Amino acid sequence: EDTFIDTVARELQRVALEEEQARNVKINLYITDGKESQTTQNEQVDRFLERGYDVICVNIVDRTAAAVIIDKAQAAGVPVIFFNREPVEEDLRRWQHTYYIGLPAGDAGVLQGELVLDAWQSRRNELDRNGDGVLQYVLLQGNVAQQNAIYRTAAINELFEGWAADGTMKTEQLDIQDGNWSSDKGKDVMDAWNVKFGDEIEAVLCNNDTMAMGAIESLKTAGAFDAGNGPIVYGINGIPDVWEMIEDGYMAGTVLTSPYREAKIII
Repeated sequence: EDTFIDTVARELQRVALEEEQARNVKINLYITDGKESQTTQNEQVDRFLERGYDVICVNIVDRTAAAVIIDKAQAAGVPVIFFNREPVEEDLRRWQHTYYIGLPAGDAGVLQGELVLDAWQSRRNELDRNGDGVLQYVLLQGNVAQQNAIYRTAAINELFEGWAADGTMKTEQLDIQDGNWSSDKGKDVMDAWNVKFGDEIEAVLCNNDTMAMGAIESLKTAGAFDAGNGPIVYGINGIPDVWEMIEDGYMAGTVLTSPYREAKIII
């Protein structure tokens, strides 16, 4: 259900096919869904090891639980590649054939914050609807328990606090809610915000593009864009689904975390 991870999975299959042809080797991929359960994912890893797979790639459910998987992989002599969610450094150092592929978790939050600042500095008169010199925003956090959501949100908060202190830009967070990385949940939360805050919302920041898509659907339904002066909406990931939204002006921008490069580097 996570569009970014679904894109990575599809790209893994595409790149594997390319590599098969380029290197004249056969690459078999077996892809499973942990369904946000670490117990389920551990059982899947057990099956992979029992079947003698050569490499295991894991988008770990609970980043603090990597040691169990690493120890099992080491005992079987099977390299393990973690991606998207980074295990704690101590666990990554447990075995030399343990790897992590992905961006530092907070980087996307920093870049999203800088996009907001660019918009504020270039379009302040348009964005500051109430003329108070402060950007009022809401934030859709991916999942309060997950590393990417925690670090992306923390990076934005730290930037905004620093800019407020030095006079670069003042912001006011009207609310923050868990959107669970989902378009449907993002829409539901945005529906409630439209009722509660209405035109007070000048920016909508989302920890990923999928939630941003749901928020935009809600804003469209509420007529927020009818006069051409809806809030600026930002996502993270750069998935193809949002390119048209950006071109059409519904979405102000996104941060490319590139599932394509991630898949290629994994392969």
